[in-house]
Amino acid sequence: MARQGHAQLGYRLFAGSSIGISDTSSPAGTTAGPQPDGFVMARAGAQLDYAGRLAQDRAAYSFMATWWLRGTQGSSLTHILNLSSVIQTSAATQVMLGASATLSQLSLGDTVAAANPQTFGAIPAGTQEFAAFDAYDIFAWQLNSAWRLDQMLDGRLYRPIGDNPGTAQNESLVLALGIARTWLRDQAGLRTRVGVIEIGEAAPAGAPVIPGYKSEFAEALLSWRRDWTPTWTSQLGAGAFVLHVPGTNTGPTPSGMATVSYRNTGQEIELRVARTVDPNVYVGAALERDLVSLRAALPIGRWQAFHLDAMADLEHDSGAGTLGGPTSTADIFFLQAGASYQPGNMFMFRLQYMFRDQFSASAAPGTSPFAVFRQQTAMFTIEAHYPAGV
Repeated sequence: MARQGHAQLGYRLFAGSSIGISDTSSPAGTTAGPQPDGFVMARAGAQLDYAGRLAQDRAAYSFMATWWLRGTQGSSLTHILNLSSVIQTSAATQVMLGASATLSQLSLGDTVAAANPQTFGAIPAGTQEFAAFDAYDIFAWQLNSAWRLDQMLDGRLYRPIGDNPGTAQNESLVLALGIARTWLRDQAGLRTRVGVIEIGEAAPAGAPVIPGYKSEFAEALLSWRRDWTPTWTSQLGAGAFVLHVPGTNTGPTPSGMATVSYRNTGQEIELRVARTVDPNVYVGAALERDLVSLRAALPIGRWQAFHLDAMADLEHDSGAGTLGGPTSTADIFFLQAGASYQPGNMFMFRLQYMFRDQFSASAAPGTSPFAVFRQQTAMFTIEAHYPAGV
């Protein structure tokens, strides 16, 4: 933050390009096998920062485009605009505000696009051409050295555009409130969430109109965190959630999470298990989510110019009454491994492998909103940013 009475203005430009090959299986219901194809990706953006006496503001724009050499998938193009502000309203209170707008066209199974809002969650079926908007506020109040209150409000809008018949406009709103008590090496807290997702009317070609509806949910979670050493930390949480979909009520259902993490000078490993409920405006449902994830990062060398990282995610999503129809589920396995080399402060080179398998089932065949595919991807990336070292 800038010194009192002074303001600072900074900027950052970045660009990158990737080449790679992907082997994507066809959706369910087709006889074609895996379809290998090469692709070229380009990305660029700019970021503007302003630091005043009590606030730090940021505006950022980026775009990403992907072209497939054999045309097995449609080209992808995504524009993203982000605005954010951190305001120190007093010595004990802080407000964070943010908003983003996304204009995107993503083809089926295009997990290459990092701008994809569902990179690690269930991906909806079909080509996604849409505009999306997100706005949030976070308020934090440090009552004293031990007690802290926080509040978060997040709203999202998904609107299909272009040649995307039969899809619905979806909206969601989530309010979260939390209180935490901190000791020397422990922290206990209670966090509550309430949310609603409104699914718009859908009119699939050649099928009856599916009326819109609302889903509501609420969740409460008690948690305990302990720093066993300066590098090892664990966190446990237990609670329950309720989920209401017209004609279906779920709950109270147990929810919870458990995390074990190690962090030391760039080295990191984390194991996380969780069960929760979340709205997904891209799929159009409030989903019950069960997930297990393992992540690791390891810098190599005295100056840490080389960097290895890996992650594995296993997730089961269930949407009761998705789009007004029967229960649908999605099982997702995602694996990623990468090696990066940063010889200086401006350029970065990265080699990456990704594997994703998404399977979906529905009580009524052919009605699941989730995509079904398997994909392997290997890619090489060059990135640069200016000014160097920013």
